[in-house]
Order: sequence, then structure tokens, then C-alpha cells
Amino acid sequence: ETLFFINKKNSIVFTLFASKPMLLSNQCGNNYEAIDENSNGYVFNPYDTNDIKKKFNIMIENRKDFNSMGKKSFEIANSKFHPRKIVSSFLEEI
Repeated sequence: ETLFFINKKNSIVFTLFASKPMLLSNQCGNNYEAIDENSNGYVFNPYDTNDIKKKFNIMIENRKDFNSMGKKSFEIANSKFHPRKIVSSFLEEI
């Protein structure tokens, strides 16, 4: 199952928790937190058609790695976006 272009506030985080590989625009708010390039996905420039094509092709060529990429996405989700982590970070700040 693939999740494509869901335009919701937390869709990036939900996709990470769903253990999915990511193909994400560099215009998405937390792409720098969600993507470990070549590990759980790829970031593309939506204004550069060559970059979009390149990253889509890389994803297709590496589809055998989707399970391990999905596991990495889940690890990123737990380490950065788990509710306990967010609350803990907030409490440390106040």
C-alpha cells in the first residue's frame, strides 16, 4: 500500500508511523526532520522536473528496500514525533 500526496497537517508524521518509505517535496514543512536521505526516502524539488523524475526512478529501482526503509521511517517517528517525546521536550523548555 502506498500513501500519495495527502494534504493534511500531520500526514508526514502519520506516514512515518505507518512504516512507509518517503518521497517528499522540499517544500513540505518538516522534510528535514522526516527524511534521512537514502535511508528512509528521498527529498525532491517540486520545481525541478528532472529532480522529480530522478527521485521517482530511484524509488522504483530500490523498491526491494521498501521494508527496511519503512522500518527506518518508524524509528524516526518514534525518536522525533512520539507524543511522549514531544511532551518531554516541551516540559524541558518550560
